[in-house]
Amino acid sequence: MIRRPPRSTLFPYTTLFRSPKRNETKMTFQWRGALSVCGAFLFQLILGTTYTDGNMGPYIMSYLHKKVDSSQLLSSTIFIATIHPICQGSMIIPSGYLESKIGPRYASFISTILILGATTLTYFTIKMSFMMVLLTYGIMFGFGVSCGYGATISNGVQWFPNNRGLASGFVLAGYGLGAFIFNPIQSLIINPHNNPPSKNGFFEEDGVLERIPKTFLILGAIYFTVQMIGCVLICRPSEQTVSEEKPVEEISLTPLEIIRRKEFYLLWLSMFCTTTSLSFVSAMYKTYGETFIRDDRYLAILGSVTSIFNCLGRITWGLLMDRFQFVNCMRALTSIGACLLFTMPITFIGGKIIYTIWCMAVYFTLAGVFAMAPAACSNFFGKKYMSANYGLIFTNNIACGVIVALLTSLLISRIGYNGLFFILGAFCTVGCILTFVLEGVLNKKPNHCEKNRQINKVP
Repeated sequence: MIRRPPRSTLFPYTTLFRSPKRNETKMTFQWRGALSVCGAFLFQLILGTTYTDGNMGPYIMSYLHKKVDSSQLLSSTIFIATIHPICQGSMIIPSGYLESKIGPRYASFISTILILGATTLTYFTIKMSFMMVLLTYGIMFGFGVSCGYGATISNGVQWFPNNRGLASGFVLAGYGLGAFIFNPIQSLIINPHNNPPSKNGFFEEDGVLERIPKTFLILGAIYFTVQMIGCVLICRPSEQTVSEEKPVEEISLTPLEIIRRKEFYLLWLSMFCTTTSLSFVSAMYKTYGETFIRDDRYLAILGSVTSIFNCLGRITWGLLMDRFQFVNCMRALTSIGACLLFTMPITFIGGKIIYTIWCMAVYFTLAGVFAMAPAACSNFFGKKYMSANYGLIFTNNIACGVIVALLTSLLISRIGYNGLFFILGAFCTVGCILTFVLEGVLNKKPNHCEKNRQINKVP
């Protein structure tokens, strides 16, 4: 009697597409994990278009000023940029619970629908009022980002629990790379002839203004396509395949438990100090650059170039996070960031070259906190509730958005950009001081088991 070969011999590639709940070989596990992380990277690429607010802001305000309400000011750009982190921070906790119930793929799909609706509806709302633009392109888009942000990061950490810094850094590299791809696309569609703004900072060329609403329909179609590809690739690993990797796991704290720990508040504050500085630079780099650089296309390209360093910074700091202590990496990050911000006012002396170097350095340095904070959250509090726990830490973006808006609207006319850069440098200095406090708290924690101390490399 002839024996039939086993199923895996007849169909050698079927194991790649089996349900993640079935047994998987280590090779299949790695490939599935790699595909899922790549899907999360693509998804974050669209979420990272929030970094194009600095490029799109002047176009949006120019259209509103010329076509809708002549009383609109260019400085109102900051409200578009700050409403995103506020909405993202306010909804990321319930989004974390949603992801734990329905999984990262369906949470990402909800995010896709919200972002599609937000972008395409802005085609209509930009013809109505600034508040309607804030409702769609600001609030609705921010809610869409919150649904997919934590879910995709948590998914990467769950697939590769022994390389949490690298996993979160690679996924979030997509977030940092979004502006690199979409800044030039936006400017090419809206301003293909590189018409400069007028002396008051607004674009007044009729051809430029007429192309602005249609741009949101084109962007909506692109965003939807890329995010759907990401949704197809994203999947949750089974408990058995994760256990075969033998991750070092020690505790599993819920959000209600972490709010009683000092580490949570110190991590929250240190991230707040850093993200406040980066948020201001990402929102106002173009407006500040236009004070001494009269080249719209160059500033759009600068936004794209800095996003490359935003991307590389997240991966680099994620690798450093896996190699060294979180507190040491965070201390270095905030120290370098403070030096760059204190010296930012001198960049006008060197013109385009020096300003470009400083912007690239700021993005490369400060963006690293977004790779290290999720990994630190998983290390300190466990990965089971990581999405919801990181959502709590990410609420610092609410305060960050409010602070940046207040600094810009109330102080920019009084102390100018130079004074604001000094304040932001002070924020990073405070963040550096907090790392020493955090290190002392971690060293004194008796209920951090030895495995946890090895993960965080606390002596």
